[in-house]
Amino acid sequence: MTWKTANVRGTPPRSRGARVGGPVRSPDRLARSPLPASRAERPAVTSTAPAGPAVIGEPVLEDAFDQLLTWAKIPPARRPALAARLGWPDGKCRTLQEAADMVGVTRERVRQIQQKFEGRVRGTVLLPALRQALASVRAHVPTTAEEVIQVLLDQGLSRAPVHPGALAELARVLGVEPGFEVVSVPGFGAAVVAPGTGGRVEDLHRLAARVKRAARPYGFVHVDLVRGLLPPALADPATAELVLRALGAEPLEAGWYHVVTDRREPAVRLVEDMLAVAGGTLAAAEIRAGFERRLRCRAAAGHLHGEGWCPPTEALLAFCRSRPDRFLVVGDVVGSTQPLDFRHRLDGVERTMVEVLLNAPGRVLRREDFEREVVSRGVNANTFGIYTSYSPFLKELGGGLWAVRGVGPDPVEVEHLLRHRPARRGQVEEWRWLADGALRITVRLDRVTSLVVSVPSAVRPYLAGRAFAVTAAGEATKGVVRVNEDGTSWGYGGALAYLRAEVGDVMLADFYLVAGTVRLSLVRSGEKGGLDGG
Repeated sequence: MTWKTANVRGTPPRSRGARVGGPVRSPDRLARSPLPASRAERPAVTSTAPAGPAVIGEPVLEDAFDQLLTWAKIPPARRPALAARLGWPDGKCRTLQEAADMVGVTRERVRQIQQKFEGRVRGTVLLPALRQALASVRAHVPTTAEEVIQVLLDQGLSRAPVHPGALAELARVLGVEPGFEVVSVPGFGAAVVAPGTGGRVEDLHRLAARVKRAARPYGFVHVDLVRGLLPPALADPATAELVLRALGAEPLEAGWYHVVTDRREPAVRLVEDMLAVAGGTLAAAEIRAGFERRLRCRAAAGHLHGEGWCPPTEALLAFCRSRPDRFLVVGDVVGSTQPLDFRHRLDGVERTMVEVLLNAPGRVLRREDFEREVVSRGVNANTFGIYTSYSPFLKELGGGLWAVRGVGPDPVEVEHLLRHRPARRGQVEEWRWLADGALRITVRLDRVTSLVVSVPSAVRPYLAGRAFAVTAAGEATKGVVRVNEDGTSWGYGGALAYLRAEVGDVMLADFYLVAGTVRLSLVRSGEKGGLDGG
């Protein structure tokens, strides 16, 4: 029995060249009918092995990108929209609506153009210029977007700024692994980091803020100190340097950087103030000593890292060299490029103290004479004591002599003052343990301001290196007495002023070692009973 295929509805059998699911066409009609445009653009499929990817050998990124669009047959009128979607070259990928508005088409049309482009170029095109740019970025990771842009310009890979985010997006479209991540951190900028670390780096803006706060007021910071502020997961040299570079920190010497913490440039101003007081030039070691005294004031006031961010002389010299319009550096001596007058730069207490010393015989004074002259000009005695501890313009020569930093005193006058020093009475009259466990030190007051007491060597180990909260007449808010490792103690001034102490009175300092407090009281000159109390 012979089976025959039924011809449905009398139509002729489907020819071999007919399209399944479409109208049936005869071979002659197929030969005469042109293919639709969309099919004509498709590459021909042959039975042989596919050819290798196309190579666009333009050495400059901008030219290579233009040739890539030409190869993909993107109409010139639509190219700005596609470039905007890819974030080329600024790294900002626009939305469909933003890209559509650029060329006057719909969002759907832009989506079609992008989809068609990515389908054509993925895995089929090689851009040697892009591969070289990606390798350059990977060699500098971690870094910032600004540094990547400059590297590409320096190496001749681009003629204009090309953002690393644009490189990463183009690599994604071509099916190439960029080997880095670009993380945009609010308040911090764009960071280029190793793959998989972007999530950790997103917190760098908070870390950068901590670094700026810690570097105040003068902005000097060391990379190891920055690492100490980072959490353990980020505490590596590369991340610390990334934070500093993103802050725009200026590299100095030996791992030190300078961060702009104030647009008024307090570091520059302090150097110029010291140069003005010194007469125009000053050794770098003296400048560092001035910074150290000023920062010591911040440490005493409880500022974070107030005492640990003073740079060495090499870093200070590099800081001054980088500002040739303000400073002239010869060897280890810094000078000013313009005339400076301290009378136009200093005011208040420090100007008064500097003028007193400069007008003194030989430009040097004993502390007692120095204090008397300054107080006679209306300065509070306690304020005088504070400035002698922290002013960068004053220098203690030893032996109770004071001079202006950078202004050499007359050596003959110095020798004369040292040879004729008045004999000082021994301040500490006795010490003993009280029944309540306190250590009492009895001091005869030969001064009531800027009082410094030397703790007897027999009890020095109990007090050295400690700080004691002061109480006086039942009040617990009269400051802190500090004792250094040598047994020198200070900090009595506030309580003595509250008690209205006078020269010749006897101060009873009762140190409570466990509680960390010291109780101060007075026995007036001529009174005896108070000295026997326990």
